[in-house]
Amino acid sequence: MTSTTTPYLLADAPREADERFAALAACFDSNTFETLTSIGIASGWRCWEVGAGGASVPTWLAGRVGATGTVVATDIDVAHLSPAPPGVDVREHDVATDHAPGEAFDLVHARLLLTHVPERRRALQAMADSLSPGGWLVIEDFDVAMGPAACLDPQSADERRANKIRAAFITLLAERGVDLTFGRNLPRELRSLGLVDVRAEAHFPISDPATRTLERANTKQVADALVAGGHATTAEIDDHLVALDHLDIATPPLVTVRARRPERDDRTSRVAAMDDTMATSSGVVSVRPEPGTLERDRLDAFVGLSEHTAGARSISMQLVIVPPGARATAHFHPLHETVIYVLGGRVEVESGPNLEHRHLCQTGDFVLTPAGVIHAPRNLSTTEPAYLIAARTDPSEHEQTVQALS
Repeated sequence: MTSTTTPYLLADAPREADERFAALAACFDSNTFETLTSIGIASGWRCWEVGAGGASVPTWLAGRVGATGTVVATDIDVAHLSPAPPGVDVREHDVATDHAPGEAFDLVHARLLLTHVPERRRALQAMADSLSPGGWLVIEDFDVAMGPAACLDPQSADERRANKIRAAFITLLAERGVDLTFGRNLPRELRSLGLVDVRAEAHFPISDPATRTLERANTKQVADALVAGGHATTAEIDDHLVALDHLDIATPPLVTVRARRPERDDRTSRVAAMDDTMATSSGVVSVRPEPGTLERDRLDAFVGLSEHTAGARSISMQLVIVPPGARATAHFHPLHETVIYVLGGRVEVESGPNLEHRHLCQTGDFVLTPAGVIHAPRNLSTTEPAYLIAARTDPSEHEQTVQALS
């Protein structure tokens, strides 16, 4: 689907790919087609399907645009688009590095692609630039961290094992550079490209025969990596594949975002203004929090330096204000380390597989949380907020976070 310096975990070549494409179509095609219908796709439209994978979406597009329209379907591996569906122009193409296969598209669509592309911002820019005035960009991608559980209410040993294997699968994805929180960031990303009429929603299958099929295909394809990494035994994987016949399996939320290029395109001036702000003659970038920030509780809001606010490439830093008595959900960061300086207040950090350890952190303390350590901080005061400066080896505002499941 995309080329990366780290091998793609779910490469299209293995035999499970056909099974996975069919399951994805069963899970999400109806939602995709409803979205594309809602933006008014009609005869004569010029469409680019990016990272097409299977044939279901390009085939549907060709049927909607008819003989007067065009559908270009691209992928780095077009084996699953051979022979080409009727009315579809199939091309080998890497959205991370190659020029767009044309311009003035009325629709550019990508589903479950960009989380796997390290140069995802460059790819988004290329897609936006290929739109005609008034053209639509529709991006659909998982937000894995928003819904990491395979079984939402685990009661049995089979369900708990399913969640263990799903958590291990997520760890493998993160190790290969997948952005686990990409879906939630898409509206902001598309607005930053100068697109308008941005709208987003999430589709969340919880129990469906197709979700079992998808889980089975994914598990088979990564089984060797799960065992090699010590995440699961061969017996656990075999038992999981058998148990799937009677489990309710959920997918992560699929976030669908649509946005339109303005009829009068002022994106060039916006980008130039951003460049003037972020690239000074010294190369130094400063960001000042909005007035009154320190007077408000902002546990979830981002105030600081990141890829988005300052163009950072490998680090971010933010002010975290923990409201009185607040406690974060137990979670871990698969890839990056986090360091915290306590500006004010007293915070207790529970850590460990069962949150069995307690760490008191108070004003003046420096705190390190290694990658992969489950932790849950809480403000010990019920009347005063705690103030923290947090820095991490991840440039995004929403770091790759996985909730720890019981």
